[in-house]
Amino acid sequence: MAGILSPCAPMLFPMKCDIYYATDEQTELGAMKRNWQFDETRFCSFYTRDDETNNKNFEYGEKKFYNFETVLFGRTQTDIRKSSEGVYIPISHILITNIRNGDCENEDLLFYETNMKYDPVPIIFEAKMIQPYINAFNKIEYFKIELMRSDIQVFE
Repeated sequence: MAGILSPCAPMLFPMKCDIYYATDEQTELGAMKRNWQFDETRFCSFYTRDDETNNKNFEYGEKKFYNFETVLFGRTQTDIRKSSEGVYIPISHILITNIRNGDCENEDLLFYETNMKYDPVPIIFEAKMIQPYINAFNKIEYFKIELMRSDIQVFE
């Protein structure tokens, strides 16, 4: 069954995303090198900031040919600042990618770019803001997240 009543994904979190965390190490010459490692896949829900952004493409006043939406808003069930091992990670060391449909049979990518071979490549996003949403009973219901497209689209 597809959609919000899918048995494979919670109703309020119909998507999946992959979480990567960074570790910093110093090279022999003293330069800092950041290594990214996959932690886990989590349920989520993300959307673009403004669905009217495509109407602003091709504007001559700003001299833009195409305005690519780079900001997403959404939520996760769990705090992505805490790794699967229980370690708290700084927000600057978190990347989210491979945002896809969380359905059982269909895990199509939702936010991707196309490479030179015309294959879909998941966009890599940086976490810009993470906040808990606290309900009327003083309990955390979910975590609100703002994502921004990373300038670097390759894990090194």
